[in-house]
Amino acid sequence: MFELRDYQQEAVELTAKRVDEGHRPIVCAPCGSGKTVIAGHIAKAAIDEGKTVLWMTGREEIIRQAHQTFSQMCGVRNIGVLCAG
Repeated sequence: MFELRDYQQEAVELTAKRVDEGHRPIVCAPCGSGKTVIAGHIAKAAIDEGKTVLWMTGREEIIRQAHQTFSQMCGVRNIGVLCAG
């Protein structure tokens, strides 16, 4: 599995903390900062707890990239992709 940078690890941990507190946080970060990697690690942690994760995007190329990142860098398995058209 891919090792997170310090700021990415902090984002994963703070997001988990806020979810545990009952919030629905949004992770906002600059282009190129690894938002998909952050999301993949958050998704992996949720899946490991027996939860279901839904990732949505308005562009097919983004969902394809996320699929690759989630599976190859974050260790997420059993991913299904559903695209319009």
